[in-house]
Amino acid sequence: MTRIPGCRARRLGPRAVRGVALIAVLWIVALLTVIGAGFALDMRTETTLTQELLAGARARAAAEAGVFRGIWEVLKPDRRRRWRADGTERRWSFRSYRVVIALQDEGGRIDLNSGSRELLGALLTANGVEDERRVALVDAIQDWRDADDARGANGAEDPEYQAEGRAAGAKDAPFNTVPELQQVLGMSRRLYERLAPALTVHSHLPGVDAQLAPPSVLRALLTGEGGSEGALDKFLEDKQREAEVPGGAEEPPRAAIPGLDPRFLSTSNGEIYTIQAMATVRRSNVASAVAHVSATIRVTNQPKRPYTVLAWREGRELF
Repeated sequence: MTRIPGCRARRLGPRAVRGVALIAVLWIVALLTVIGAGFALDMRTETTLTQELLAGARARAAAEAGVFRGIWEVLKPDRRRRWRADGTERRWSFRSYRVVIALQDEGGRIDLNSGSRELLGALLTANGVEDERRVALVDAIQDWRDADDARGANGAEDPEYQAEGRAAGAKDAPFNTVPELQQVLGMSRRLYERLAPALTVHSHLPGVDAQLAPPSVLRALLTGEGGSEGALDKFLEDKQREAEVPGGAEEPPRAAIPGLDPRFLSTSNGEIYTIQAMATVRRSNVASAVAHVSATIRVTNQPKRPYTVLAWREGRELF
């Protein structure tokens, strides 16, 4: 063994050995603490995510139950015991879940394909669209849904769409869905969101059934002659009060709403309905999970298959 000149080997005493061992143990404990803290954090994160997924699944299942409750109300043999399908929100207790359900007969909405130009213009006016833009939008909607390529006075056909970088041009065919309205030249996202709850592609009526129309449609039907916003507000308040009566049974047909333009009125055939449900589930008594489900159905009146589903959607709708 080679020794370094001037240096003498020193042997550690028992106390020094114990000190080194203690330091090593402390380092090991610190390392295990860090590993344990990381593991605990991972477990807490996974537990939280699992709880959120479970709460979301429960909320979605409760919302689906709300949709089927609405379908059951639509199909009740005794019409006097059905909920009125005019978009009124109703609260339903399902186990420990809070569910809000709205039934809407599509005859109470404005049909994008068969609704008259005047009715579409009235809806735009009720939503604050100024005259020049209103006329252009009505013409553009007409150009989109008609089969020809003749441009309306203020509308838009293929050249106008192509000038805006939309190579597909006008559809020249009926709307298949309400969201398709967003593709019409001149339609903004913000305006579409205001119009959508009042629109449908299922009623095939030139007008709307006022007894089943949601507030956004009723306001478009007001002429200002013999009616007012105040009278309509009172009508809507009375309607909501009826919906909150225990049992929620349909009342006898209401009197005609004063001040509605008779040109825009039609009678629903009671065939197509949209049922929307929003369910809220409490999570850990702190936060909530919310789910929205809606279904559009056609009543068939066939014993083995009383209805068919035309559309099923998840995500925010009217609520």
